Amino acid sequence: MAFSGVYKELVPGERVVFTQTFEQMRAAGEVVVTITLEATADGFTRLVQRALYPSKQVLDATIATGMEKGARDSFEQLARLVTELRDSRSEA
Repeated sequence: MAFSGVYKELVPGERVVFTQTFEQMRAAGEVVVTITLEATADGFTRLVQRALYPSKQVLDATIATGMEKGARDSFEQLARLVTELRDSRSEA
């Protein structure tokens, strides 16, 4: 599975915007992904990811590939990594 894209905006600690093209569906066009990071009142960071698809048909085809499970698994792995890093810093 291959993806390509271009970073459009990088604001450290706040926002990342990039394009994403799924190479097996290149003709479908690119998705614009925006990730925002927001400090919460309890000292954590909320990560919000939004993806703008070129059409509902492309979104539906993407979901049909099983990407939702893959995305969920990736965020769960990220949450575990962040927890491990936080815990290792508090032990030091």
